[in-house]
Amino acid sequence: MDPLYIVLILGGLLAAGLVVYTMTTRNQLVRTLHEMDQRQKSEAETLRQALDSGLSKGREEAAARSKENTELIANVRERLVAISEFKDSVKQSVSDLNESVTGVKRIFDNPNKRGLFGESQLKDIVTTALPNELYEFQHRYDKLDGGYVTFDCFLKLPDPPGPIGIDAKFPSELYRNIAEATTPDAQNEARKQFEREIKRLLGDIADKYIIPEVTSEFALMFVPSEAIFAEIYSSSPSVTEVSHKRRVYIVSPSTLMAALNTIRSVVNTMNVQRAAEQVLKGLAEVAKDAERLQKRTEDFQKRLSSVLNKTDEVVTSSRKINERVQKMQGGNTESLTSGEESTTLLSNGQELPDRLT
Repeated sequence: MDPLYIVLILGGLLAAGLVVYTMTTRNQLVRTLHEMDQRQKSEAETLRQALDSGLSKGREEAAARSKENTELIANVRERLVAISEFKDSVKQSVSDLNESVTGVKRIFDNPNKRGLFGESQLKDIVTTALPNELYEFQHRYDKLDGGYVTFDCFLKLPDPPGPIGIDAKFPSELYRNIAEATTPDAQNEARKQFEREIKRLLGDIADKYIIPEVTSEFALMFVPSEAIFAEIYSSSPSVTEVSHKRRVYIVSPSTLMAALNTIRSVVNTMNVQRAAEQVLKGLAEVAKDAERLQKRTEDFQKRLSSVLNKTDEVVTSSRKINERVQKMQGGNTESLTSGEESTTLLSNGQELPDRLT
């Protein structure tokens, strides 16, 4: 066979095979591309659905967050307004507090106002602890020499102990000097001045408020501050000695309240005892009246017995007269000789002689 022919045959076979291969490959490629296209479309649809779902959720979440943010912003604004109002209120409160502190400072700096403050505290405590009949404020006592004493508070207590005078004192300025002293020497000097003033006050109260045969043998000095009260008793033992010597005892709000509660209990006990004594006296009078009634009853019984005896005598005499009258009616005239005697005996309440029968 001709080699050329063979080559042509081989070339044709190769061309045919190439064409077949090419067609097969092309079909496979087309299928692959179609599958890839379908897969891409499916994935694109899935991705689109996922994106749509995600966007929808994102829009919902964004709307919810926007609503929350709006509410949060509104709450923040309300809180800011409240804070602003609270700030203004705090400023006003601080301003009021400053005014109050300034007012209190003015009170403490003025001796007369300090005295009124102490008397006000004293009045609140006494009116709380005791009934109205046991106290009197600004009680005036006129002395025999023409002078008079005005008690800040006058406790109307029975003997013992008797009426007690209470004087309110508020040495806040001297106490403040102790607290504001910057050196130990200055503090010691301020404490000495404070001690001298307290002793002077104790002496004044003793001279004014302890009146023989009018008040009790002691008086009270009321200090309307627990801190000042503690300073008084811690400043020097000599203050306590003067207090006991002059019989003027220092009390604070708490100790005065305790003392007044004790006094109220004692007064109630004394009132109960007095009421019991009155009851016993009344029972003694009732016993005397009962004894007199018994004697009068016995006398009446004796008189009644005597009357009953006389009544028996009258009945006996009446019976005998009746019997005699019946005999006379029966024709027996012997009884006429003794009729006058019978009448005489009857009028005298005596029995008729046996012969009348």
